[in-house]
Amino acid sequence: VHSGLASLRPLGEQVVGARIWRVIFAFPSLCLAYSWITYFISHAHDGVEFYDLSGNASAHTIAWMVNFISFFFLYPSVFNLKEVAAVEKPTLHLWETGMIRITRHPQFVGQSLWSAAHLAMVGTSFTALTMALLVGHHAFACWNGDRRYYDKHGEAFLKVKERTSIIP
Repeated sequence: VHSGLASLRPLGEQVVGARIWRVIFAFPSLCLAYSWITYFISHAHDGVEFYDLSGNASAHTIAWMVNFISFFFLYPSVFNLKEVAAVEKPTLHLWETGMIRITRHPQFVGQSLWSAAHLAMVGTSFTALTMALLVGHHAFACWNGDRRYYDKHGEAFLKVKERTSIIP
């Protein structure tokens, strides 16, 4: 839903405008995120249990630190909160400063770290599948994001792509 609506952004903005499209884009994404997080919390220990380190204080501390680091990648990718709220016109920026110097797709790296930390704590088949799907979705978003950057910025994006990478 999220990547698909992002891909439809140029058309959607032409039809309803940038601000309304941002609301249309955000609403299903937020609803699905809430329901999926609730479902994950309720079912994280379902399936085949390979290990469970959630009671281990050292493992908990390490997972907490990795999660903390992951948010440095997850949240700076929302560069301008006024655009998120559609106070300012949302734009597909071609940046190569800040977090983008480390990785062109910080949410992919952040989600990979977050998923690894959660899987290290709760090693069930359900958690492993969920984390693989989350990382896979973000890997697709890397491809889709690069495609959108190229469509909007053309050769300028290819130059940025040469100087940046997906993996830090």
